[in-house]
Amino acid sequence: MGKGQAREMFESESLEYGWGGTALPGGDDRYRSLFDQSMDAIVITRQGGEFIDANPAALALFGYPQDEMMRMDFQELYVNPGEGFRFQKEMKEKESLQGFKTRLHSKDRGEMDCLLDVACRRDGKGNIFVYQGIIRDITEALRAEKALRESKKNLEKAERMARMGNWRRDFNFDGGEWSPGMYRILGLPPGKGEGVSFKTFLSRVNPRDADHVISVLREAEKSKGDFEFEFRTIPIEGKERVIRVQGEVQLDDAGTPLRFFGTSQDITEIRSLYNQLYKSQKIEAIAGLAGGIAHEFNNALTPIIGHVELLEMVHDQDEMTVESLKAMKESGLRMTQLTGQLLSYAEGGKYHPVNLSLSEVVNVTLPFIRNTFKPHVHVEKDLSDVMNVEADKTQVQMLLSSILANANEAIENEGRIKIVVENRDVDGDFTKHHAGLEPGQYVSLTIEDDGKGMDEASIKKIFEPFFTTKFHGRGMGMAAVYGIVKNHGGWIHVDSELGEGTAVRIYLPAVKGGQVCC
Repeated sequence: MGKGQAREMFESESLEYGWGGTALPGGDDRYRSLFDQSMDAIVITRQGGEFIDANPAALALFGYPQDEMMRMDFQELYVNPGEGFRFQKEMKEKESLQGFKTRLHSKDRGEMDCLLDVACRRDGKGNIFVYQGIIRDITEALRAEKALRESKKNLEKAERMARMGNWRRDFNFDGGEWSPGMYRILGLPPGKGEGVSFKTFLSRVNPRDADHVISVLREAEKSKGDFEFEFRTIPIEGKERVIRVQGEVQLDDAGTPLRFFGTSQDITEIRSLYNQLYKSQKIEAIAGLAGGIAHEFNNALTPIIGHVELLEMVHDQDEMTVESLKAMKESGLRMTQLTGQLLSYAEGGKYHPVNLSLSEVVNVTLPFIRNTFKPHVHVEKDLSDVMNVEADKTQVQMLLSSILANANEAIENEGRIKIVVENRDVDGDFTKHHAGLEPGQYVSLTIEDDGKGMDEASIKKIFEPFFTTKFHGRGMGMAAVYGIVKNHGGWIHVDSELGEGTAVRIYLPAVKGGQVCC
């Protein structure tokens, strides 16, 4: 059957057919008008694909004039020739095929993603003699859809990196919507973005903060303004999180509140680093003050001790005077020792730096102080073959003695102290969560005990001069330790919980080569 015969058969039917074989009253002129004026591309082809007719929209879509297109068949428009076989397979024994996606070639536009809706006409024997198809160019729609998917993917990635989520809560019913980040920071299983209740949100808020959260949101609804607050969560993976919320109230045209919407960010790590930085700055300020006092105090003590020694020579025959001068001199010397500790805490504590091994210093020092430990305290050592550090041996021994003395006192019954020395290669990821520590190679000294531990308030003050959890007036203690570590370019951190013991972690910069002292 030729093109002309197929056209005649199509046009000779007793009823005029529009798209999909639906009878359209009014005759061929009515059908032709709809065919020509349609904004969608419409084509009519034989079963083999030869064109019978194409409306102006189809000619414009494919960029061919009428006479040229009528000499073509539909197979020539497929970017992939195999698509014709796929179409025939899906169309088999069907009267119509909706939403057939394929790529077609346009003379003017190049390759296009297209969507085809196709219906067939059969002859009296049931054989297909003509296809009628609507073709839509969905290239831009697919690009927009892809861009939307990429945008959503990037948003979710940004939320994950920033530990952030966005949310919406409607006023007219207890519902709203959460982004995937909201489920993540609140420790809930991933949702599908469906509405979630305010009750679900409150179930993740620490009960101590729930009233504050409700109060802020009520005030924002009343004032119709922006709002911001922080709250603590219930424990998530064993740890309480801190969440900062920022949002605003959306109003309708009449000024009536419709919904809350905003963002929530997990700032637990940020808050922790801020607190560490604040504590470090506070300690540095105290160290500066201590250094200044120590210098002045030392300047005042020097002539006092000198004059006491002169008086001892003048009154060496008067026993009462000699005893008094001896007591005065001993007190002066103790004060001189204290100023030395203050200077260790402040500036200039690295008096005679040499290359040394922390493992060797522990081995040499421990026997001298081991007899000061309680009988029921057991000491364990895990001393690796480590790189050298540049340090003042006496200062390091004083540091070790002070920490071990604190550990010994913290153990009231039978207990254990463990000393670990090892190399540590610190990278950027580790330093993000440990303020004041720079990437590089270090030798770490860790001293752990299973004693009574400390509360949070004590940990915050542990490096302050003269602070102690047991006795008063015992000297510099951990303040001097802090000064020694800092003056050696190192880093120190204390972890402790009541009833769980204490761990002091010290990192000193490693050095390569050089002769090792003792």
